[in-house]
Amino acid sequence: MLIHQTTQNGNYILQSNGRMDFKARKAFQSATQAAHASEAHHIVVNLKDVSFIDSAGLALLLLAGKECIEKNVRFSLCQPQGYVNNILNVARVKTQFPVFDTLEEALK
Repeated sequence: MLIHQTTQNGNYILQSNGRMDFKARKAFQSATQAAHASEAHHIVVNLKDVSFIDSAGLALLLLAGKECIEKNVRFSLCQPQGYVNNILNVARVKTQFPVFDTLEEALK
């Protein structure tokens, strides 16, 4: 998994690409640590280019969201596509934190 990191008005955007699975854990954890170190008030994970997610990937998202809650930082997801969106729905991730259709909506 590749993760491109950008900031915009206090928002830290993680643009993920590829598979979100056990092999992605180090890259994702490193990116979320960098986001917290930046003292951003909102972390957005853009899933537009994530083609696959499994239970380990779901756990990464849930743990990142929990850490944000503990640090009083907003956490949201945006643009999940196809299979990834279906898995997020089945796992009821949308009851844990916001999932937006577009990056622009997430940044509001």
